[in-house]
This record gives sequence, structure tokens and C-alpha cells, in this order.
Amino acid sequence: MEYENRPSQVAIPKELKVKNRQTVLTAFLRGEPLTAVEISEKTRISRQTVQKSIEHFLSNELLVPFGKGTSGSLGGKRPELYVLNPDLYFLAIQNREGGFVFSLTNLAGTVIRSGLCMHGDNKTPEDIYRALSNYAASFFTPEERAHLLGVCYSLGGVIDRKTGRIRYNLAYMTMPSEEDLDYNRLTEIFPTARYAIVENDARIAAFATLKEHAERFEDVQAITVFAGVGIAGGFFSDGKMIFGCHSLVGEIGHIVVDPGDAELCKCGNHGCLERLVSIQRLRSLLTRDPARYQKSALGGRAIESIEYTDVFEASGAGDALCREVSEYMARWFAAALKSIFVTFDPQIVVFQGYFAFADEYFKQVLLEEVKKFLYYPSNHKLELVFDRRSWAEVETVGAVAALSTRILEDDSVFAG
Repeated sequence: MEYENRPSQVAIPKELKVKNRQTVLTAFLRGEPLTAVEISEKTRISRQTVQKSIEHFLSNELLVPFGKGTSGSLGGKRPELYVLNPDLYFLAIQNREGGFVFSLTNLAGTVIRSGLCMHGDNKTPEDIYRALSNYAASFFTPEERAHLLGVCYSLGGVIDRKTGRIRYNLAYMTMPSEEDLDYNRLTEIFPTARYAIVENDARIAAFATLKEHAERFEDVQAITVFAGVGIAGGFFSDGKMIFGCHSLVGEIGHIVVDPGDAELCKCGNHGCLERLVSIQRLRSLLTRDPARYQKSALGGRAIESIEYTDVFEASGAGDALCREVSEYMARWFAAALKSIFVTFDPQIVVFQGYFAFADEYFKQVLLEEVKKFLYYPSNHKLELVFDRRSWAEVETVGAVAALSTRILEDDSVFAG
């Protein structure tokens, strides 16, 4: 896209200047050292405009010089290389049962150091603030703390993106209270951080997908499905995530697919996808016939030790009982996807978390069920992607992507 091709003496409109600078910074946020010529060739922005944008980011210390590049085929002066400032940091905080994982990264997302903080059974906001603050005091060097640019705290629950407040977290509370839980106090714990984000862990995982497939998602509708404590995801339209008025877009686990199911979901409904494909439901299906379970590939193991991956692995190896369970789960996922098709119509579905390790039979049943939907175009091939990166990696990459997005949304970064 040609953003600017005017003589240097003509003033560039403010909006165009900001857009050019955003494009240039986006190129650097991928983490590689670049020259002005390389960016100009990739973005079709004039080299002079790219150079001015680089000088702007040198002045606000987001970029630093990185030596000399390689001369072109005709020789000549070696071009200057630039890179993201290695002395600026992001912190990704991942919520875990009984504690947190801290991951300090540079702006490109390379992990510098990680650590685990356990806070035990303390579940009130004050307890958690205190645990975060105490651990942070010993986690950073003074230099790192002084140059901390952004913090992202990810956890399960419904979070108001506009305010940074956790409206409720079903892993810790039976039902939401009238008052929101305010986690905006991250700015008190990390006062040097310019950006502080509190976000749903499934959305953070979705940001990781966006970072990896940015160009692929540019002009498509896509969703991610993250299965952890619950099931949620991210909805993308033309490369941008959709949040909704109350930050509820992506709560896939609470699509009702079987209203007649006897089990009450924590959200107050019956028949939510999240309950029908839960680990508890999986284990109950396996042991519905104890004798058959003992004869299966998993027989002899305590049922409490069985995880999704065990079932998918046994199903892939041909175990009949595990295949039935895999099929059961695929059919309910297909039912949820049919509801999504008539409201969002995605072309790509990315599975993360437990169901990223689904076996081929699960995928086969899922696609067969989807194709039975009369409104589903017969000539359309739904693309399924299974992202098998670890939770820690996905949430760290996603936190960096979310913080990078926040920088790109900050007009003050591009002003001047």
C-alpha cells in the first residue's frame, strides 16, 4: 500500500504521518534488525519517510542503532541497521492455581527470565495484590524495573477491557458479585510501566495466534478456541480482534448446545459447551461402564489421573472406548461451531490448549458434522489449525503481542 509519495517540501497530513509511523514500528515489532531500505521495499513507503520515522523512534528510545547492514548488489555504502531497544522490557504474568508465573521479555518477545510465585489459598484481591507486589520486589534488577515498559496479567474470567477490571472469575468465585474486582492496581505495583493490561487468558492466547499468523489473518474471519480451566477464544475480522460492548465476545464455552443437560454450569445455564466437554464429563464417560474401562487402553489407571491427551492418544491408536469419547466431544464442538457460523462465519478455526492435541478421528467427526449443516457452503473448506505450543509459551507470546498492540494504539508514541 502506498502511504506517501509526495515531494519532501510538501507537509504530510498528521493522520498519514501517524499511519506511516505505525507501519514502520509494526515492522520492527517482529524483532528483526532492519534498514530503512528494507522497510521501504516491504511497505512501499518512501525511504525518506521511513528514515524520518526511524529517527522519531530513536528520539523516544523505542529503537536503537544496530551496526551496518549489507551493501546492495551494486556495492556502495553499507546501510544503517536499527532494532528494538534491548533495554526496554515487558512482563507477562500468567495466573496459575495457587500462584503466578512471571516472564520478563524484551520487546521482541524473547524471554529473559521466568519465575514462579505461589500465593497458596489466598484468593481475595488484597491477598493477590500483596503476593504480586512482594514477588515483584525481588524478581527485577533495579535496571529492569526502571525500564519496564509494559505489564500484562492474564487469567480466566470475564474482564472489562476498557477499565481493566475483572468482572468475575469463575475459577475462584461461585458467581459474580455486584461490584467488579479492580485489578487496575497493577499500575501501583509496577509504577514505571507505561502500559498495564489485565486480560482473559484465552484472549491472550488468541493474540499469540495473531502474532504468528498476522498476514494470514489480514482479510479473513477467524476464531481461536482455547481450552484450559474453561473454554473461550478470540474472534478476528480482517486481522483485528473483536471484543464487544461488554468484552464478552469469545466466551465460546457458554454457548448452550444441549439445554436438556442435567448439569448446571457455573454461569447459571444448562447445556453449556464448557460443561459437556469438561474433564469431569470425559472421566464420567470413560467409567460409565467400569468393566469396559478396565479393558480399554487406559484400564488400570486411576481415573483422576486421566487427561484429554491420554484419551486422544488412545483414540488415535484405535481404542474403541476412547474413540467414542473423542467423537462425543467433537460432536458438541461441531454444535457450537454451527451457532458461530450463523453469527460470525469464520474461515479459520484455531484450537489451543487441551484440544490442540485432538486425534485425527476428532477432526474427522468435527468436519463431518459441520458439513451436515445445510447453510454451510458445499464449496467452502473450513481450515482447522491445531496450535500445540505450551500454555506458558502461548501466554507469553500473547502478552507481548497484546502489549505491542497497546503501543500501536497509543497516539502519543507517534506524535511530534
